Amino acid sequence: MLNGFSKSVELVINGQVDATINDTATFLDYVKNKPDAPVKMAARDGEKHYSAAMLKKDDAEVAERISKALEELKKEGKLKEISMKYFGEDVSQ
Repeated sequence: MLNGFSKSVELVINGQVDATINDTATFLDYVKNKPDAPVKMAARDGEKHYSAAMLKKDDAEVAERISKALEELKKEGKLKEISMKYFGEDVSQ
């Protein structure tokens, strides 16, 4: 996804387009890696956006283990810590 976002941001920077629409995490990762890029986030829609992992069909045990691990990481504050490290803000909420 980031590769497509990088290309769309380059079009914005070059003046070929006026804007691009993407998710917050992708934008935050981009500006963290390119802090001098002449771009800014113009708006947020305020809605939650979800990510998912692909699993084998009917593999409830793995899904349960992943859910449990994510819940533990959230309780321990690790998801927020990881978000802050890689995105500069908490994208885990």
